Amino acid sequence: MPNLALARALIVAAGRAATRRAAALYLTIGLVAALLFPGPNGMRASDLTNLSDNMPAFRVALALGWLLLAAPVVDALLVVPSTFALRALPIAAWRQYLVHGALALLAELPWFLLWWRGAGWLAGVGAALSTLGLHALWVARPRRAHEALIAIAALCSIVLAAPPPIAVVIGSLATLLGVPLAWQRAPERSATQRRRLVGGSALVALALAGILRIVRCESSLLVRGLVAVLALAAMAALVISNNHVTAPASIVAVSLALAVPSLGIACASIAAPIVRSELLSRWLLDATGAGGLVRVASSALAVSSWSLPCALAHASLVATIVAAPPALTARLLVTAALLGILVSIYAVVAARGAERGDADSGERLFVALLAFTIALAILLGVYGERAFLIAVPVVATLAIRQSRTAAITPRLGRRDEPTDARSHA
Repeated sequence: MPNLALARALIVAAGRAATRRAAALYLTIGLVAALLFPGPNGMRASDLTNLSDNMPAFRVALALGWLLLAAPVVDALLVVPSTFALRALPIAAWRQYLVHGALALLAELPWFLLWWRGAGWLAGVGAALSTLGLHALWVARPRRAHEALIAIAALCSIVLAAPPPIAVVIGSLATLLGVPLAWQRAPERSATQRRRLVGGSALVALALAGILRIVRCESSLLVRGLVAVLALAAMAALVISNNHVTAPASIVAVSLALAVPSLGIACASIAAPIVRSELLSRWLLDATGAGGLVRVASSALAVSSWSLPCALAHASLVATIVAAPPALTARLLVTAALLGILVSIYAVVAARGAERGDADSGERLFVALLAFTIALAILLGVYGERAFLIAVPVVATLAIRQSRTAAITPRLGRRDEPTDARSHA
């Protein structure tokens, strides 16, 4: 009975902490799987695993994508501050290792199902154990040589497609080492994070403050945006392949048109909280003399720090799946990077315009972003890169107009007083 009580307490505490980070991820995975795999004519898991075996670049992108997406969930399951008090009880530590490890293994279920359905149960077990061990070692932050070596071995077994028996052995070693280390070093995490991470000029400091706000408080938004980007990148590659699109200009146009909605989701989801936090600190910015251009540019820089990697990930995945030559790959990367910056700037402008301190701010932002993404997607689909000649001046004009009013603080004076109050005075 004490063991059951301990397991129940750990499961409840860790489950509550991980649900906030996992809900959007697994719901999106379920929706994407429901769209890609149903019916006799749908994609099969073996199609992805065979493509992974035959294309090393695709295997690396797929593995790193899952490692990045699932890392926050495993972190929340292995590091649960509310359960630190249980360590003082006379309970064997291995029992807590077992519960936390089982919960973390459950987080690897989509990765296990993919390889189990595509390459057999042994490949699924090896893939799940390898990713779990690597995630646990990442949470523990390897400090010794043997920890780093096992982490490298687990990463190589995933990226280099090690045979299933070898992957099971390496994954088991990494899991047996990583889960206890993550549990033991969890209380030290808060102490190591007490460093000065914000500094520099006003522009850089405000941008870093916005980035840290998202990383610490809204990390699930990053996962949601990345999943949307990867899903639409795969869809763009399928559209190009299934319709036999071969002209470089057409490939770029399709890739950009399908990148707009996902980048819009990725940018808008973090632009709103960044702008909201900046408006809440308006008194401090007014006191320090931060101008409107600095405020808008810092928010755009913070959003671009995430939209730019997402745009490059989209272009890289499309180029890998369609086997684009180097010149076309460079073209896809450059245009995607420009699109990511453009959408991030507009997302900040729209978020600032929509934020009025009421419950309808999110609805106004959604409408503004929806209209922009539809218009830009149509322009890119029809004109390709030439659409930037129209979009860039428009977005730049909107940003300049927004910067002129961003630092204007309402002041109460004699004109703002009620008429009857002036008459009594």
